[in-house]
Amino acid sequence: MPGLGLCDGVTRIFLNTRGSNAEGVSDELISLLRYFEHSTEATAESSGSDKVLRLHEKVEKLRESEEIGVKFMNAWEEKLLDRQDGYEEGLQVGQAEGEKRGIKKGIAEGEKRGRETGIVEGEKRVAAKLKASGMATGEISRMTGLSETEIEKL
Repeated sequence: MPGLGLCDGVTRIFLNTRGSNAEGVSDELISLLRYFEHSTEATAESSGSDKVLRLHEKVEKLRESEEIGVKFMNAWEEKLLDRQDGYEEGLQVGQAEGEKRGIKKGIAEGEKRGRETGIVEGEKRVAAKLKASGMATGEISRMTGLSETEIEKL
């Protein structure tokens, strides 16, 4: 990134193996980047670069080395275990967060239902008192919002 300064006195070069702008880039560097993408004998041979061919020979020796294979598998297994640990930790954090949100939502829903139930119960109490005082069912219904059937059951 042009102009990105880290103020550590180090020069960094970012290479893109899938870049499409070859302007100002040497053929040998392009061949090397292609080899990074496709580390095959055919890619090395088609590069026309002695350096890429020598690199390929060293890569092949490493691939054939049992010691390097064991180290690679150990590193791969360690990376896999780290990933699994991260997944499990993320899952636990996600579940805890989900529980908190669920509880909060449940409390809010419970409070809402409680208020609604309380309002209906209050209207029923008022309706029962009005009915006991001899007021007409239609008038009680108009005042409380309860149906006449509900009022008659009180």
